[in-house]
Amino acid sequence: MIPGSYSKDDELVQPRKRHKVAQASSPDTYLEIPYLRWLSRFLLLTLLGCIGYAGWGALLNPSYFPLAKIKVSGEFHHINPTAIQQLMAPYLQQGFFGVNTTALQDELQQLPWVNRVSIGRSWPKALSVTLVEHQPIAHWNGNALVNNQGQVFTPPNVNAEQNIPYFVGPLGQQILMLKTYQNLNPLLQALSLSIKQLYLTDRHAWQLQLSNGIIVNLGSQDILDRLKRFITIYQRLFAARATEVDYIDMRYSNGIAVKWNN
Repeated sequence: MIPGSYSKDDELVQPRKRHKVAQASSPDTYLEIPYLRWLSRFLLLTLLGCIGYAGWGALLNPSYFPLAKIKVSGEFHHINPTAIQQLMAPYLQQGFFGVNTTALQDELQQLPWVNRVSIGRSWPKALSVTLVEHQPIAHWNGNALVNNQGQVFTPPNVNAEQNIPYFVGPLGQQILMLKTYQNLNPLLQALSLSIKQLYLTDRHAWQLQLSNGIIVNLGSQDILDRLKRFITIYQRLFAARATEVDYIDMRYSNGIAVKWNN
């Protein structure tokens, strides 16, 4: 054999290289690991949920966390303490964490003289309740009262409040009447008088009945200026004869009209 030459017969046949082909995993093998992961997570979450449920049940159990007392604070003139105690008694059985403060607040808010309620827990065994009572400013149309915020409320024995004025006016106008009363009444202190009754008509005309019985018609315009003019005239002309005056009309720009008692 001559170097550098060869024949077909003399061709060296070299063995072919074999490449390993990765055998695909079966679907069962591929899903096995993720399935176990999700299963373990589910079991862990279930266990934690059971522990949390059991713990929450223990918190709500009055035997473990009893509610020993409910402390009530506030300045009361009309609220009945006995009624408050009777209302709160069932809530003492619910436990410190189990007590339904929302329901208790709603019940207290329904009491006739209660304006606002705030409730908080005082660790470890008490509940703190603060009550704010309505402050009546005036009677409202003979069957209700108006508080210092212009809110209408209807307690029992409305007529028992004797030392406050009477407002008579259209529904929904109590805030306007309260503000007008607060603007006008201080001016009358110079005469040692006050507003006994305040009237507002559907046409927004104002009328006062003073503490000495005199009725003053101010109309619907410039009522503050008209009252100031009334004070000036009253001091000069009517202070000494107040018991003889029944009605004074201040709606005239250049004068007044007076009705005397018979």
